[in-house]
Amino acid sequence: MADRLDEICPPYVADSLIALQLSSDTLEPRAFGVVDVLFDFSACDVNGGIVLPLELLVTAPSPENFRRVFFRHQPPALFTFRPQEAGRHLVRIAEVFHNRAWGALLINVGGELSPAR
Repeated sequence: MADRLDEICPPYVADSLIALQLSSDTLEPRAFGVVDVLFDFSACDVNGGIVLPLELLVTAPSPENFRRVFFRHQPPALFTFRPQEAGRHLVRIAEVFHNRAWGALLINVGGELSPAR
């Protein structure tokens, strides 16, 4: 029975297989500065590789700074964004379909908090 279940839904489905890290140029991110995030999809290769589309979410402390980007033609090696406020930012990328592989990075952005906070 377990073999049949593994055929329907393999144990690696929805695993955190995508590695994210800050580039060496962005070791201390600041509000209104450039943040470069690097992606490594190599852990997905054993399960059929990464399959597009990918959805990237950047969640900031304030809802108005939320960002969503879809990659439909090729997986990104690098994503650059400019945080509009200090605080914790979560960058998450995931396969929309296929094995639903994902990865996330929590970034503490320095600088002044927004006036509303």
